[in-house]
Formats: sequence, structure tokens, C-alpha cells
Amino acid sequence: MSTPTLEPSSANTGAPAAPVAGPLAREAIALAAFDHVVAHAPGYRARPGQREMAAHIAHTLSGVSLGDGAVASDAALPARGIAVVQAGTGVGKSAAYASTVIPLALAQQKRVIISTATVALQEQLIAKDLPALAATLPQPFSFALAKGRGRYVCRLKLDQLSGGDAASADLFESDDAGGDTSAAGMAAQAVASAAAAARWQERGVQYTAWAHALDGGSWDGDRDRLDDPPDGSLWAPVAAERHTCTARHCPSYNSCSYYQARARLAQAQVIVVNHDLLLSTLGLHALPAPQDCYLVFDEAHHLGSVAQGQFTASMDLMRGHWLDKLPRAVDEVASAIDHQPTIDVAAFAKELKSAQTELARLAMQRIGTLPAWLDLTGRSAGRSPARTGGGFNDAGAPVVDRFEGGVLPADWLEVVGKLHANASSLLKVFESLATQLKATARENPGDAARCAKLYSRLGVLAPRLQSAQETASYWQQAAGDGQPPLAKWLEAGVSHGLVTLTAHACPLQPGSLLRNHLWNQVRAAVVTSASLTTCGSFDHFLHESGLAWDGAVATREVQSPFDHARQGRLVVVQTTADPKDVDGYTREMLALLMADLREVERGALVLFTSRAQMRQAQGLLERGEHAALRDRVLVQGEASRTVLLRRHAERVAEGKPSVLFGLQSFGEGLDLPGELCEWVFITKLPFASPSDPVGQARADWLKSQGRDPFSELVVPATGARLLQWTGRALRTEADEAVVVCYDARLLRQSYGRRMLKGLPPYRLQRRVDGVLTEA
Repeated sequence: MSTPTLEPSSANTGAPAAPVAGPLAREAIALAAFDHVVAHAPGYRARPGQREMAAHIAHTLSGVSLGDGAVASDAALPARGIAVVQAGTGVGKSAAYASTVIPLALAQQKRVIISTATVALQEQLIAKDLPALAATLPQPFSFALAKGRGRYVCRLKLDQLSGGDAASADLFESDDAGGDTSAAGMAAQAVASAAAAARWQERGVQYTAWAHALDGGSWDGDRDRLDDPPDGSLWAPVAAERHTCTARHCPSYNSCSYYQARARLAQAQVIVVNHDLLLSTLGLHALPAPQDCYLVFDEAHHLGSVAQGQFTASMDLMRGHWLDKLPRAVDEVASAIDHQPTIDVAAFAKELKSAQTELARLAMQRIGTLPAWLDLTGRSAGRSPARTGGGFNDAGAPVVDRFEGGVLPADWLEVVGKLHANASSLLKVFESLATQLKATARENPGDAARCAKLYSRLGVLAPRLQSAQETASYWQQAAGDGQPPLAKWLEAGVSHGLVTLTAHACPLQPGSLLRNHLWNQVRAAVVTSASLTTCGSFDHFLHESGLAWDGAVATREVQSPFDHARQGRLVVVQTTADPKDVDGYTREMLALLMADLREVERGALVLFTSRAQMRQAQGLLERGEHAALRDRVLVQGEASRTVLLRRHAERVAEGKPSVLFGLQSFGEGLDLPGELCEWVFITKLPFASPSDPVGQARADWLKSQGRDPFSELVVPATGARLLQWTGRALRTEADEAVVVCYDARLLRQSYGRRMLKGLPPYRLQRRVDGVLTEA
């Protein structure tokens, strides 16, 4: 789990106001603040939908008192209030919630956490929305951006590695050839060792430069403030992390970038954070307790998937060389502090590695016949595996093999149990050593530096040990009566010429996770997005986010101020090939797309449902009659998102046509107003990949309960994605755009009509053989 730090703003803090009693007074304060902002903030103007949203928030939250001293009239009020608001594009939702919730919090001397899903929205809040609000509201407030601990450098590790600490560097090295005792394997290890030494010498130069920048004050230790953001492999060895941190016992504590930032937490009355960080720190006291602050979840349609990711466990089955290093590291630490482990660490590490290797063997047997180019040392001849029937081929896709019903074969359970037992025993040794190291540092401050260095030796290995223990624990769990099983699966592939094989597990119901870990602590919250409803209903979102049947929830759908029927058209193209005929449909669709791209005069966005589909489109642009279009197309992945968008804007500004090719991440969050996006082309209805193991497991569970997963899960989820994709077309009230969908199932099938019901009211047209008719 990652612990946040805060980047405080320069806004004035001001003295806290006295708590205001009574719901009517609180509601009046919130709405008066909103009206004041609209009237006085530069660039703001009255919008009926925005005030409707503000009024709904003020009414819902004013009935909840977070004040330390509740008055008699509060006794009959609800203990909780959660305003769920779908705010269509153009409503101005951030101003609506910020200008009402922040005054409510200040009036009760409470704080506000605003949680988002994307960096873009965080930057908008910190750089634009909150400064404008702080400058306009009568009562000033301070705000800050929360960042994970891993965004900051660990000064202790930086000093060790810039000083050429070979032992510390060795723990970070990968297991590329570890464990192979053959002549070829030993030779490979010698080559790998030489390469590693050269690599660490080169990294040491960079680490030394960073250390000098810290000493000189030109850098504050924040990764995001480096002129040239480092690659993950360069940053990871010096990143701050919980497992290697002794906090106040560290000799670098007073100069620690992370703790310096965290020390400023008390200055911030409004904290901006991302969903992942907020959920990962619940219960760690790193942020204000949910029950003691106002929470705002913007881009809230991501909550379910983020929660699922937080509770997904995985372990590497191919890389076991770190277990060869573990006994030596433990022995060095234990000897240094005269500690005697209660178990034979070397024997337990050997047993753990044996269980891991056996599990890898069983996994490869299950996936298919072991190909000649793959062996259990983890090397390959450079060919990527893909599943075909009972084995592999060269298609390049990773293998995903799921255990149906979450049930492992009987002969696997003994191996998993052995792995879990050994990992658990070793973790207890780590915990015992860590406890003694902290106690020694506390009792002997002069020995703190040595203890911190020893602690970091263990901390490098602890996350791998925890991953193994947690995943094995999940794999051992059987479903209770009437309860859904866990999703459990294997995944194999090739990365940088090395075979990868990982075991995974996660709970199936994100709503239950959020209900048990988040909502039962929350008293006052705003939950908002432009796409909470799907197929015309909040039901799917409420179930996925854990808010279904919660009596504290008050929903409101606020319509976009855009005149969609006047400003935009949704054109559904009828193809001869059925979309289920993947090859035939893709050929026909791409031919139609190429013809349509010739009509683009300024900005356009093409959204693909798979990388393979996008590559086929790229292939057409590289040859033949369509090659002339290549110069106007920018493809996701060819450069960073920032660079692509800058090039796109420059081309359009020069009066040239510019077309962006992108996948799901381009279908959400891109803000391309006016001429930057006059066309949106949707190549196919954005159904999730049928190979998704969690989706498959959820579908099987629903079927076993006599329910219809396609209607209950697939259609609503696809409708939500389609709403996001079509939402790229109109970004301001002056825009005009056309959305072209080549998948006629949107009109032809009943489930397509369900999705259509949840889309904005564009002028709807059908195109058959190039002829347009009203639909």
C-alpha cells in the first residue's frame, strides 16, 4: 500500500470558522457560497444545470452534521448523506461541488478530500479550479495534491546506491538466469553479472547527480519535478517505500522529502488525491478519516475497477533467484543485531522456491505442452506464446488460463499450501527482525543509521514475500455457501525475451469491497461523473460501486446544457458483414473508415476496440491507395499522449487535417473542443475482451445463480463506455461534430437500443451504401 504526501498550495489558510449548527443554516451557507462564486469568479457564468447540481449537493449533505458538538435538532437527522450526481458534459461539475462542499466543511471546521481517476483532472483542480475558488470565497482555504510515497526519493537508498553499495544493488537485480546450474546457465549468469555491474555503474552516476541536486536545493526529491522523468527501472531502487522505511528512526528523517511533504498535511483543508491512493490508504491514518471529513469522488465510474485492482493479488512463478539471496540477507541483518531466527531460514526459503518451481511446472502442464523454446529457467528464443487449443502458437497474445468456479485441482492444493506456509513463516521472521531493528534504533539513536540500512535490506525482499503469501492465501480460499468464488487464473507471456508466468486472484464483486472497506466509514460524500447512468439508469453503477440499497444515497441526473440534436449527429453505418464475423467485418469497416477519413478537413478521433484492429488500420495506411492519408494520422503509442495532442493541435491550427487513432484510454478524458474534434469514428461497439478472466468468472457465477450476465453486466458496462466515447464529440456549447458508429447492432439489436437510450439525444441517422436517412 502506498502512503500519500501532500504538495501544499500557496493559498492563505485563514482562521477556522466556528461550527454552524442546523441543516437549514448549512444548506444556506453552501448555496450562498455557490452563488457568490458564480457572481464574482472570473470566467464563471450562471448555468441552470450547475445550480441544480449544487442545490442537490447542499440539500443532501446539509442534513449530516460532522461537527464535534451536535445540537439537539441534529438528533433526528440522517447519520449519512451521499449525493450521487450524473452531470452531463458542460455542466461544470467541479465548480458545483467545490463551491458547495468546501464552505460546508469550513463551517464545521472539517476537511475535504477530492478524489479523481486521472492526472488531467487533478492538474485542472490544483492549477485552475481551486485557486479561482480560493481567491473568490470570503473565507480563504488551503489545498494540496496528495502523492504516493513512491513518488519521492529515499535519501538513505540514494546515498547507498550513489556510493556504490554492491550489496544493496544486488538485491534489486532481476532473476534473468538465476537457478540454472548447467554450464550454459552458469555462462549466462556470468554475462548477466557483468552486464549488471556496468548497468549499476551507469546508474550510480545518475544517482550521484540527484544527490547533489538535493543537497544544492535545486530538486526537492519529487520524481515529477525532475526535468527528465526517469524510467521505472532507474527510479524503483531509490524510491521511498513503506517496507524499507524506518520513519523517525532513519538518520535521513529530518531531510526526507516524503516526510517533509507529509509534515505540511495540517496546512491543507482541501486535499486532492486519486482513487487508487485513497483506497490503498484506508485505515493507515495517512489521510483524514472518511467519517470525519467530506469526500468528493469525481470520475466516480472508475471506483469499481479501482477497488477490484486494489484487492487483486499476484505472484511471479518464474523468477526465484531472489529466494537464493534471502537467507544471506536475513543472516546479515540477524547477525548484526544479535537476533536468532526461530526457524532455519535457508531451509524454508529453499522449500518456498521448491513449491514455486513445482507450481510453475503444474501451470505449464495445464496451459499446454511445454514448447521447445521455453524452459523453467525463464529463457525463451524470443517467440511470444499464445494459446491455441491445448498449447501455444506464435500469435503474440499472452496465455490466460482460468480456474472455473475458482476451484484448483486437488494436486495443486498441497503445493499451494506448502508455498503459503513457508512464505508465512518467513514473513514472521521479517516482522521479528523489523521490530527489533526499530527498537534498537529507538533506544540507541547513534545506531539509527546502521539499523535503517539493515531494515532496507529486508524491505527490498518483503514485497515479493508478501505477494507470494497473499496470492497463495487467496488460492486456498473456497467459496462459502451462496457466496461468489474468487477469480483465479494463470497468465503466461514473453517480456524482453524472457518467459513470464504469474498466478493471480481477486474477489468478484467490487461493490462488496467498497461497501465493506469504504462506504461503511463515510458520512458525507459527493459521487459524480458524466457517465454514471448506463442504458438510462443508475442501477449498474450503484451495484458496481457498492451503493445499491444504501439509504443514504440520493441520485440526480443533471442534463448537459448542449443542444445535442442541433450541434451533433450520430450516424450508424450498416455493413454487409456481421460484426461477429471479425475478419469480414474488420475488412469492410476499415475500407469505409478510409473513405470517411478523406472527408476530414480539421480534427478527428478514431476509437478502436483492440490494438490488433488499430494495427490493421495502420497497415492500410502504409501501402497502396490509402498511403496518402498516413501523414495526417497520429497513432496512440507512437509518442506520449502529451506530444501527440500537441502535434494534433498544431496541425489543426495550421489548417491541416489531423486524425488521432486511439484505444479505450483515448475514449475517455480527452478534451478536444471545437475544430480539434469535428468527427468521432467508433469502429465497433466497445465490448470488453471476452478473455478477461475476472469478467468470465463473474459471468459464470451469475449463470450459476440463474441470472443473465450479458444483460446484467456486459450491456450496461458497454453502454457506459459508449457514452464516454461519444462524449468526446461535443465539449462546448459552440461545438458541432459528427459521431460515426460502424456497428449497426446499435440500431438493429435490442441491447443496442438499450445502449442508445443512455446516449445524449443526438440527431440519429442511418447510412446504408453511402445514403443517409433519419433513424
